[in-house]
Order: sequence, then structure tokens, then C-alpha cells
Amino acid sequence: MSPVAENYMHRIGRTGRAGKKGIAITFISEFDKSNQANVEQLMGRKISIKKMPVEIEISDVLIQSEIPVINMKIIEVKRPKHVAKGKSHHEKKDKNKKVNIKVTREDLKKIKYGKRYKKDRRS
Repeated sequence: MSPVAENYMHRIGRTGRAGKKGIAITFISEFDKSNQANVEQLMGRKISIKKMPVEIEISDVLIQSEIPVINMKIIEVKRPKHVAKGKSHHEKKDKNKKVNIKVTREDLKKIKYGKRYKKDRRS
């Protein structure tokens, strides 16, 4: 029996259509007793209860459709590839080495213009 009385009412209402009569049979366990009371209150009538015949054997083994199914997405975490690295310390390239060498303006001009650059001083 559905825990929501309105769902149960909808389901049993489908047994008789277009003015025809139908019969709904529901198996109610001790677990469903509180749901039964909700359905009876919604219907406005009492559900007639009959005992289960003794000849019927009740199995504890679940059939395929009764086995709970857990639908979870399996997320596989991809680990980064381990790349073998070289030395942890390496020498700097010559162009990146910082050396404390004093360079005069004249030397800078020589590097820039390819020759020594002197300003003409006229007095």
C-alpha cells in the first residue's frame, strides 16, 4: 500500500472505468496499518479485511522486481600521469644570470650603437 493515500486512491480507481464496476485487492501488512487508516479516511468508508488463506505460502525470497536497485553514477577519478623529472636544480642560462658588473654610460652607448658615443662639448 502506498504511503500517500491519494496515490493509492488513484491506483484503485483505475480498476473500474466508464461506469463499470471493478475489484481492487490489496495486501496489507502490519507495516501498512497506518496507511490503511489514511486511505479509509480519504475514501470515507472502511476497507473490508479478509484473512490470507492458509494454503498460500509466503516466501522470504525476493523476486527480481522486488530487489532494491541503487542507481548511482560511478565517478572514476583520473590520477595525473607521473612524469619522471630531471634534477630539481639546474644552472641558469647565461642570459638570465645576474652578475653585479658596473657598466658605465659610455659602455652602454658602445653596446647600443656599436661604437663609442661622445657628446660634442663646445665651450
